Amino acid sequence: MFLTRASVERSARSSADHAALANAAVVEQELIGHACIGDEREPADIISKRIFAREADKVRNGVQPVTSGDDSRSSWHAHKRQRLPGRIARDLAAAILSGTYKPGDRLFGEIAFSDRLNVSRTTYRQAIQILTTKGMVSSNPRRGTIVNARSMWQFLDPDVLNLLLETGPDKHVLDELRELLHMLAPKAAALAAERRTDEMLARIQVDIEDMKLAAPTVDRARRACQDFHLAVFLASGNSYVISLARGLAAALDATIVFQRQQSTEPHDFAEDHFSILAAIAAQDANGAEQACRTLIERAFLDVSMSN
Repeated sequence: MFLTRASVERSARSSADHAALANAAVVEQELIGHACIGDEREPADIISKRIFAREADKVRNGVQPVTSGDDSRSSWHAHKRQRLPGRIARDLAAAILSGTYKPGDRLFGEIAFSDRLNVSRTTYRQAIQILTTKGMVSSNPRRGTIVNARSMWQFLDPDVLNLLLETGPDKHVLDELRELLHMLAPKAAALAAERRTDEMLARIQVDIEDMKLAAPTVDRARRACQDFHLAVFLASGNSYVISLARGLAAALDATIVFQRQQSTEPHDFAEDHFSILAAIAAQDANGAEQACRTLIERAFLDVSMSN
């Protein structure tokens, strides 16, 4: 019997526990608060001036940024009305991740920024709100907008993950990501093999089919890969793993993409994903754990050698 995503999702809804867990895992974090920026200083570094000059040209000329298909999934531009704030937030985040702005540095005030970029103060506030939800900055009326300590950054946020890898992470960052995935992902796959329901298995199977069908299209393939790993984490039935499911799935996907970009002979991960599925289908916990561990090792192999 051929399974479609719609039929699987209808079937999955019959399991109240798994549906509740899945819903809890996929709820998008809302923008919080309203940024109050008090710092009025002009930007001090050349890199930031170049960033804002480029964005100002785009705004004045009505030019949309050239983006890959992958960007369409990014929440930097999740809503049409936030495209400009999203671009500004992304550039500021890139400057923070690259060390142009360091923890404790003060960002621009809304008046100086708005005048320089020729955008409204509301647009700037929205950009700061986006960065606030990612833990990268904090704002208050007296101190202005300050770059937070790295311990507050949401490193498992899909946007932050992808941007971090795009800006060239150092070996320490990659080692930490590898440690995290090794600690959680294989054990989650083992739990999925032990606890999965027929509905959750069917969902994982559909994600595999999506990966095969979407292979020629980069953004669709990435979405299918993330959905596959997300389904595995949901099938683990562990509430704490599920609370991290979207970030962990994004981390695995981002690492695989980064490996393909860095390696002269990129690995085809299709077989690794099929091995995980086969073990989960057979309820082989040890097999699922080892298959997931193998995928992670291969994802980091050439990445570790090149950094």
